[in-house]
Amino acid sequence: MSLDAIVASLDLSDAIAIYRENKLVVRYTTGCRTYICGYAEFPRSEIPERWWDNYTAEGLKYLRVHGGITFGDTDDTTVVFGLDCAHAGDGDRPELQDPEYVFGLVEDMEALIMLYAARNDEWRAASPGDRMAILDEINAVARVHEGFGVAAMLDMLCSGTTFAQIDPFARVRAGVLVPPTRLQRLRRWLKKWF
Repeated sequence: MSLDAIVASLDLSDAIAIYRENKLVVRYTTGCRTYICGYAEFPRSEIPERWWDNYTAEGLKYLRVHGGITFGDTDDTTVVFGLDCAHAGDGDRPELQDPEYVFGLVEDMEALIMLYAARNDEWRAASPGDRMAILDEINAVARVHEGFGVAAMLDMLCSGTTFAQIDPFARVRAGVLVPPTRLQRLRRWLKKWF
């Protein structure tokens, strides 16, 4: 889905939209609730294929985007990532009701995603200990420093699987064969059937 498709789907009588270059900020009103979402569009050629339609892939969830990246969609030529300001506690932050402020958050999200895409091969080859250092360097570029989103928090609760060694043969080369944990077996089963 491109930003043009998102704009076309909006009922603009209920929404306010800012659409500049490859970024979109929309204020949605549903019933008595009002919140703002922001989106950035990227050419598919600039985004790793593993990220298409998976906004929590690899370290994406550790980018310090407001509330974490909460939207991802792909069409033939573009990838769109988005954030929203409908998280618990967002109502206590008046700046999150200002479309221009949220547009700045979208610009930060765009910059972080582009930097991470450029360094993704380096990140994938790095040791688990060095991966967070790479993400910290990338996150330092943001003008607004946000905390981790829910997806990163869940990953941390699962022992930081994002930072596990990606090389599937590392255990074999090291001569240590460790049976998979129950969590790993459950994940494999879920991936197979869902």
